[in-house]
Amino acid sequence: MNQYVLNANILFSGVISQKVVYRTLFGDWGNVFYTPDFVLAELNNYHSVFLKRSTVKGVDLKEFTLFLLFKIIVVPDYVITPESYRIAEELVADIGPKDVAYVALNEELGATVLTRDKALHDGLRTKGYSRIKLFNEFLSQQLSESGREGQ
Repeated sequence: MNQYVLNANILFSGVISQKVVYRTLFGDWGNVFYTPDFVLAELNNYHSVFLKRSTVKGVDLKEFTLFLLFKIIVVPDYVITPESYRIAEELVADIGPKDVAYVALNEELGATVLTRDKALHDGLRTKGYSRIKLFNEFLSQQLSESGREGQ
């Protein structure tokens, strides 16, 4: 079982684009996805963007959003220890303080952060933090391993 912490930018992209690959990715491939609870507030803050930019509307938008959220474990903040937050704050202070919760949750779980944020990825890698992967690399790897490259 592989565990991943999803950055909000992946969820935003999924809700807006609703590409088939998101249904495939969040299918039963033995991966478990987590995200910190504040991502729900972020999703609510950008609901007008989703309504405006999404390729589908109404019931289909609702159904797809619920599908994604059904496949992701939303972790309450109180589950993450102060020590994990301390480590995360030190790691991302000069990269992207808004990403502290993702890295803290990742520290707590011993998982891998998935992100579309190249600055976060490269900044953490430069510091020797190896448990982070760009989403497109992850996606290519998953599709290749499953023999679904053409989807």
